[in-house]
Amino acid sequence: DLLTSQVLNEFTHGKQEKVSKTEFKEVLSDILLGMAAGLKRDPIVILRIDGEDLLEFLNGSTYEPEIVSIFSQIESPQKSLHDYIIQALSKLNVDQGIPPTSDSWVISNIVEPALVSEHGYDLEKPVSQEIFLEEFKKVALSVANRLKEQPVIVAHSESTFDGSGVKRLLSNKFELDKLIDI
Repeated sequence: DLLTSQVLNEFTHGKQEKVSKTEFKEVLSDILLGMAAGLKRDPIVILRIDGEDLLEFLNGSTYEPEIVSIFSQIESPQKSLHDYIIQALSKLNVDQGIPPTSDSWVISNIVEPALVSEHGYDLEKPVSQEIFLEEFKKVALSVANRLKEQPVIVAHSESTFDGSGVKRLLSNKFELDKLIDI
């Protein structure tokens, strides 16, 4: 329904409610070809995140320096341990074995239950780096165990979208004008 309404809106500029089947196919074909071209440039990888990569990260040599770096990036005296852990998890990615924490399902079914199960320290108290390192590892191990029980399938782009393509386009007046037919 969403794709249909977007196609109709694209074709009619929101002015008509009906489009012929042929016109609809043409517009839909253009949209799908554009999506395919985008996927060709930025391929999507389907990953099954089952806790193994996270365990490997937690037991690897890069774990502590990376987590200390993340702690220093989010350090704030007003933040609780809960806040630190959530923010630290959001800075990790599928390469470390963490599904996107921006997904509410991941938060409510994986992260929050892991936080609740590891409540040795009061999650609302302010936190030091040492306490954070110790408690984060406990929660991350719990997340890994939850992922073993309930793996998460993620569609992941290997590319990082940092806006450089848009900046390049905006800085080139000729290409921008050609693109928008001015």
